[in-house]
Amino acid sequence: MNKSRLILAATGGVIALVVLVMAVLTWLAFSARTAAFEGDDETEGLENAVGRVARLMEKKPFPSAENKRRLEENVQTVADWCSTLRQRASVGDWCADAECTPAQFKEQIAKDAKAILARTGGAATPIVKPDFAFGPFKDYLADKMPSKDQLARLQRQWFDLVSLIDVLATNGVTEITGLQLVERKPEADDARPAKGARAKKPAKKSAPAQSGEKQPSVETYRLTFLARPQAFAAVIAQLSFQERFTVVDSFGFVRDH
Repeated sequence: MNKSRLILAATGGVIALVVLVMAVLTWLAFSARTAAFEGDDETEGLENAVGRVARLMEKKPFPSAENKRRLEENVQTVADWCSTLRQRASVGDWCADAECTPAQFKEQIAKDAKAILARTGGAATPIVKPDFAFGPFKDYLADKMPSKDQLARLQRQWFDLVSLIDVLATNGVTEITGLQLVERKPEADDARPAKGARAKKPAKKSAPAQSGEKQPSVETYRLTFLARPQAFAAVIAQLSFQERFTVVDSFGFVRDH
């Protein structure tokens, strides 16, 4: 009987010791958690740190020399990024053939137009009708001869036109019904002062472009064509991946009955 009581007392002592250890560990864990969130004499605490960062984020930058230096670095970084972007956009730009004569160019567009008239798209019929005007090149495909001083611009525009027709035909467009070159308004007209208004002092000249930097040419075209929804989606997706970087400014739908 005494032996049984001894065993029970020993077991109770072990259980009490385990409970005490668990209570101490729980208290230490709770204290560590409280210190981590609220902080103590040695650590700042998560809540205090988050609050301090939030207050710093709400403050306006102090106009110190260091902040000014960082701002100038950021401005220069953005300028370098824009310069790199312009250079990449100009990679696919058309380089005019300086040795090409107006007669040779006229012969070239006649050859390309003939190939386009025979090309098919998403249907068995040609992608353009025999009387297709080819936008601003209608007169040059007739009797008009292009002028020498406009030859570089015309070569670039014809390259754009042929590239756009190739994208439409490759992606299954049924028929191209129209193509127009949207003329851009000269900036000088917008800057002209109104009658009776006092002329402003000329603005300071901007810094010259970096040597070797090529400004990409920009042209705007308006195309109308017939296509199934799948072909239209393929055309929109493909335009940004062709050699001549293209941005779709806007588009509309007209249901063909």
